[in-house]
Amino acid sequence: MDGMTPLAAGAAERWFTQAYRRSHAEEIARFTKILATCPPEGYIASCAALCDADLFQELPTIAASALVIAGSYDPVITPTEGRALEQGIPDARCLELPAAHLSAAELPEEFSNAVRSFLQEGHRHG
Repeated sequence: MDGMTPLAAGAAERWFTQAYRRSHAEEIARFTKILATCPPEGYIASCAALCDADLFQELPTIAASALVIAGSYDPVITPTEGRALEQGIPDARCLELPAAHLSAAELPEEFSNAVRSFLQEGHRHG
């Protein structure tokens, strides 16, 4: 059995934009290797948990401020879904970055600056 290797081979297309994949081959290989070496049982269990978890109705109970960061080209959690999270959480805002699913890796400076700014603003906006 090939374990996670077949899944890992196609993951980069969902995780990163085409332009990023072209210009960051070493980093793409590193992320692909990480997934390829994951225990299949753990990955299957996490997929099952996510498949069965529909917590959307719980969003209004979130008491903390939230920053939702969505990737414009994310086929996994789309910008539309990011905006739905923003609407469902009482004190949330959504930022869309021109990236795919792993925007923190693809645009680390923009992602970090957004998180840093959000945290410096404090908890609630009043």
